[in-house]
Amino acid sequence: MRTISILLLASALSLAGCSSAAVHGQPDEMTPEFMVPAGSTLVLNQTLQVPAWQDQVYFQDGQTMSWRGVNIYMPHCTMKLTTKKETPQTIQSDTFVVKKSYTELFFMQVQAPEQPRGIQIAAAGWGAAEPIDFETHEGMDYKVMAAVMELHSATQPEVVCMICADWGLPPERPHITMNKIRRALGAVLTLKLAQSSGAQP
Repeated sequence: MRTISILLLASALSLAGCSSAAVHGQPDEMTPEFMVPAGSTLVLNQTLQVPAWQDQVYFQDGQTMSWRGVNIYMPHCTMKLTTKKETPQTIQSDTFVVKKSYTELFFMQVQAPEQPRGIQIAAAGWGAAEPIDFETHEGMDYKVMAAVMELHSATQPEVVCMICADWGLPPERPHITMNKIRRALGAVLTLKLAQSSGAQP
């Protein structure tokens, strides 16, 4: 067997033509170019606990979890705080306004055709990861698309953003859709889209 390295490049590449698509003045959520319009809201319907020494909580299939519980091959989101603390942090039920949204394209250098187990990628920080080796006969390029929403709450300014990601093959132009985001968030958070007024600055 030969060893193949996986490297997640966390430098963001803003995609050209990322303005919100619209049909008859209404956002079309199914297009790859769609971005959450500024002024949209994320309504947190329950209190969240962020473990000590962590600065985010993850969501997948309507469940909250730590990074270890996330299936990275399925749509997932994370709500991020400004800092890590030595004691647990609480995010209270609230309405967070989306100040700005954009896409980031993360590259998986090489990925096995079958999902290898035990791979941890950019674990809790969504930052650059060291190469992780595993053995396989063949390899395949993958890409991960992330939708980033910068958030604001007057009562909880430490909550700074929501990041949602999904996998895809390069020829398929991978993207994260509103359906996938809502699937990841479930009933924990409700995404309410504002009327799109064109490209964001």
